[in-house]
Amino acid sequence: MKSKLFYSFLIVLAGFFAFVLVLQIINLNKVIDGVYLGQDIQVGRLTKNELLQLLKEVAQKDIKVDIYYDDTLIKTTTQNIGFILDYEKTAKKLYLYGRDRNLIYGLLNQIEAFLKGKHIRAEFIFDEQVFENFYSKLKKINAKNATFKVENGDIKIIPGKSGYALDKEDLKNKLFTNLSYLPDKVSVFGKIKFIQPEVTTSDIERVKGYLAQIIFSAPYFLEGNSKKFKIDQDQIYDWILLKKENNILNVYLDKEKIKVFLAQIAPLINKDPQDAIIEFKDGKLQEYISSKDGEELDINKSADYISNVVLNNFQKNISLIVKSKKAKIRKETLKDLGIEVKLAEGVSDFYGSPKSRVHNIKIGSEKLSRKILAPGEEFSVVKTLGHIGPEDGYEPSYVIKNGKTIKEYGGGLCQVSTTLFRAAMRAGLKITERFPHSYPVKYYNPQGFDAAIYGPHPDLRFVNNTKSNILIQYRIEGTKLIFEIYGKDDGRKVEIIGPIEYDKKEDGSMKAKLTRKIYDSEGRLIEDRTFWSSYRSPKDYPILRNPLE
Repeated sequence: MKSKLFYSFLIVLAGFFAFVLVLQIINLNKVIDGVYLGQDIQVGRLTKNELLQLLKEVAQKDIKVDIYYDDTLIKTTTQNIGFILDYEKTAKKLYLYGRDRNLIYGLLNQIEAFLKGKHIRAEFIFDEQVFENFYSKLKKINAKNATFKVENGDIKIIPGKSGYALDKEDLKNKLFTNLSYLPDKVSVFGKIKFIQPEVTTSDIERVKGYLAQIIFSAPYFLEGNSKKFKIDQDQIYDWILLKKENNILNVYLDKEKIKVFLAQIAPLINKDPQDAIIEFKDGKLQEYISSKDGEELDINKSADYISNVVLNNFQKNISLIVKSKKAKIRKETLKDLGIEVKLAEGVSDFYGSPKSRVHNIKIGSEKLSRKILAPGEEFSVVKTLGHIGPEDGYEPSYVIKNGKTIKEYGGGLCQVSTTLFRAAMRAGLKITERFPHSYPVKYYNPQGFDAAIYGPHPDLRFVNNTKSNILIQYRIEGTKLIFEIYGKDDGRKVEIIGPIEYDKKEDGSMKAKLTRKIYDSEGRLIEDRTFWSSYRSPKDYPILRNPLE
């Protein structure tokens, strides 16, 4: 009898090992037979590659999601709420099932999967930002903090109200649980979370007296640069900020709102600094008119100070903090301009000009003089001269206009532009706009080296194409007008050829050309440009009497 039982046991044991051996052969390099993903996706006996391919296809599936809460139904999908199948992590989890380091435990799992089937949950990647965007659009009622208002000379407390929202963490956990089985559709019943106001009636009651003192101490007066600004009760009420910190309600003034107010009044307080007007004299830069510092409201420090003195002292008269603003060009910074030597000068002769023309030349030259151009800056004669009229000190003198020679305020200013053109040419500056006169004018002999202006065009424009600042300056010697340009010598050499007059006619018409060649510090030619001029006969522009006379 014992022998029969022993042999039966051996037969059963042999059968069990045979079953295990067959199971191992079936599962070799494959997902354990009987393993399912989620509810019903069979993945047993798939190789790693086959498993990955299947999961990539499953990952494309956008599962429908219904969310119920507070008599509300939200229909959405997994992609809209930030849930994406992590197919790599899920594949690893599926493949490793039944392959535990503990051989016996792993073998038992394999047998269980074969006999009963094993459903394994999917793993998801969670996109917090997408979920937050979805959650933010869900229906909710924010809690309202208790607050206060000023009514009939007293502080009236407005009680707070509780609010509610869908419990975000509860929703997230339920979605993870339900989606892990990869159903075609998920229905989740959300949990409502009630939100209590942070600031309560009792909190306001505790600071009510302090609030009354702040508000009813108004009006406050802000003073700065001889200007005074009134802050009434409504304004100070608007600035009050309540914050609950460490379970205690504190009273502040909203500095950002104060800064907005200060930014609005700043233009009435600020004074721009005035740069020094400079000239080159005795071989160096000097102040012609000294600089003047400006004043600027320090908005940040003033806001801090206002908050401090109102909250602590209920101070009614408050001096704003105004700081000095230095001029950029002043005696101490002249060396920084890099203006060291005279680069070039232009000369013209206004001999024979009537007094009105000479008068206009002096006014115009003064307006163009002592101007600084930064590297790359373009200079416009018309723009710099600005308005030209009797209120600007000009007198009537002859100009060429609309095919006639007439008297007009500012006549003679072309002498100024012509002389400056000659200086800019000799300094090697880039000429961006220049026009000759309509007919030859004796003051600009030799012809072809002139520059007509009449706003807005024609204009004389040029660019400071050096690497340092340049200074424009003029002087008059007898009947000679001289414009000088100062800067820093960069080694460039300028060659002026002409002007050459040609094609002269008996009626006074003619043509001229002026060539300029510029060489850099190493002798390389960097500009070869010819300026052409074509002059008609003066007879085509008859002199008319002007109504100004």
